[in-house]
Amino acid sequence: MSESGGGRRLVALVSGGNRGLGRAVAADLMARGCRVFLGARNIIDGIETAKELNASVANIVSRNGIAAAAAAAAAVAPNGGDAKAECQAIALDVTNRSSIEACATAVAKAAPQGLDILVNNAGIMMEAAPSFDVNKDTTTALRAALDTNFTGAVALTEALLPQLLQVSTNADRGKSSSSSAHILFISSGVGTRTMGLLSDDDRTALQAAPDVKLLHGELERIASLLCNSKSSTITSSSPSTVGRREGGEGGGGGGGGVGVGGERASGDETKERHRHPYFEIPSVGYGLSKAGVNCYAQLLARTYSPDKVRVNACSPGFTRTGMCDGYTGSRVPKEVELGASVVDKVLFTPLGAGHSGCFFKEASKPGTPLVESVSIKEAWVSLPK
Repeated sequence: MSESGGGRRLVALVSGGNRGLGRAVAADLMARGCRVFLGARNIIDGIETAKELNASVANIVSRNGIAAAAAAAAAVAPNGGDAKAECQAIALDVTNRSSIEACATAVAKAAPQGLDILVNNAGIMMEAAPSFDVNKDTTTALRAALDTNFTGAVALTEALLPQLLQVSTNADRGKSSSSSAHILFISSGVGTRTMGLLSDDDRTALQAAPDVKLLHGELERIASLLCNSKSSTITSSSPSTVGRREGGEGGGGGGGGVGVGGERASGDETKERHRHPYFEIPSVGYGLSKAGVNCYAQLLARTYSPDKVRVNACSPGFTRTGMCDGYTGSRVPKEVELGASVVDKVLFTPLGAGHSGCFFKEASKPGTPLVESVSIKEAWVSLPK
């Protein structure tokens, strides 16, 4: 069983945890013996997921073959909202400040010794929706992705930082054998590739930002280059509703922007202009938001020494979650358990031991047995070949 000092189980929170990758991560954490707060935008769905996970915890085997401890199974309660349960659902909408504050307050009350692990998983990729139109929805997707994937992750992390830092304080006082907490951002190789496609000046401005306010300002500046650029302007009489959230979160947005391709919609009023070259970046909204997340992870790692809190990011790779429900390409997504295994390796195996300020990815091909899966460390920037 994963424990802190005095026999206390490690406490973890997973945002967007009621389905897909978040659910798989929560199951892995429970298999390690952790007490898990499962953040869910829809608390009813979250409670149902927590009940299912709690009911099966005695039989869960972690992705590397370690059975959940018998003592952990004995603590299972029938109610997904029971404070003594292995997994407890908690209402969490990362786009809502009040929801984030209420979540932080609830966690502080339920786990007064601190939060050992924060997995920032909640996210949105509107470009993955079947109804997504690159000509009309790209700027809407950009705005939504930044608000959820970047701003939401930052707000949640900042709200929980006191509880995360408390773990190292307890260790200093001899109250805990766990030296520091761990913040892990679920990111994407799309973010590292987007960084590689930005100009040298923009890439440097993001990576060298000295604080989160300036980092956010640089992201907004780059976003404005796209939203306000002289690109093909398309007026549509019926804005589309698109959106795809991972972790069971729903989302949507109207049309009105311009995306890669720049083709005219038949019958629409159009006006030809020059578009910004960043429109050529695939899934630029999602990519820029994940690039921002990666830069925030690096900023936190520079701000706090590893003995205070460790901060890393990881990519599960192209994984079979709700984000690829409408995918019709030839690329085969990997199993969600396989994608989630990178989180377990970074948190609990030598791969991530002692590291802070690093980017990891699950490198296994679809169909790889979990016991043979391989995760690796990669650079924060993937330059085009």
